[in-house]
Amino acid sequence: MIQHEIASVPIPPRGAGPDPDSDHPRGLRTRWSASRVARLGFLVGQGWDAKRVAGDPTIASTPNNVHRQAQRFGLAFREATGLRLPSEVGERIDQAAARRGLTREGLIRSLVLAAGSDAALLDNILDDDA
Repeated sequence: MIQHEIASVPIPPRGAGPDPDSDHPRGLRTRWSASRVARLGFLVGQGWDAKRVAGDPTIASTPNNVHRQAQRFGLAFREATGLRLPSEVGERIDQAAARRGLTREGLIRSLVLAAGSDAALLDNILDDDA
């Protein structure tokens, strides 16, 4: 007869389940509260990909779970079809955007609006004598 050793696992009192907002042992969140769902919708709407959304401190999940929850709540990830930048420029813009809590597209939009609102600034940036 084969005997198996069973590890002793403490059993909490009945009805004293884990706090629904407690952190997962690996630091991941387990419950999708209204604030997490709202943040998920905001970040997806900003064009963030699932990996980046999963790394957000409010979301703190896996990319696969982020995809499942987005589908559950009727959200769709969009592929970036816009501006292609040289990698060095893209990295600089991404770093500047992250420092400001923006997406790449959000920072580029802010830059274009700032430059376009001042004719002299726009001419100085372009510096093409046109």
